Amino acid sequence: CRGSLRFICTDCLMQAWSSKENEKDAMKCGLCLQSFTGRAADLLTKGLREEVKQKELQQPAPDPREQKERQRHDCAIATKLWQQGNLSEAAQRFRKLVSRLDGEDAMRLSVQHNLALVLHQQGNLTEANCHIDDAHHGFS
Repeated sequence: CRGSLRFICTDCLMQAWSSKENEKDAMKCGLCLQSFTGRAADLLTKGLREEVKQKELQQPAPDPREQKERQRHDCAIATKLWQQGNLSEAAQRFRKLVSRLDGEDAMRLSVQHNLALVLHQQGNLTEANCHIDDAHHGFS
């Protein structure tokens, strides 16, 4: 979404984002349901990063449910960074997630697949092929 209303106050955008129950909905416009792009997407990605960082400071050893939520948020951040063209930071976040997720967990396989796609875009084909092979073996 580029904002059918043309402009949105940064504070209003962040307030609307923080009131969303689900991180998928939080990255979409409440009116047109399209994903945010440009500056709005940058602000929301930054807000999500800060939220994850705050939660890690408040509760360094979370319960399993909280840990899964953090991992979903980390995945959403990495995906948005990838979509915004920030490939090096996206790859770094995807790598960190792959190392923290269980071997055959569906989220890990999806993250590993996304990491392979980012690495391929960066021209790092050898590492990309390793990750895509691991992901495909896990899915089969």
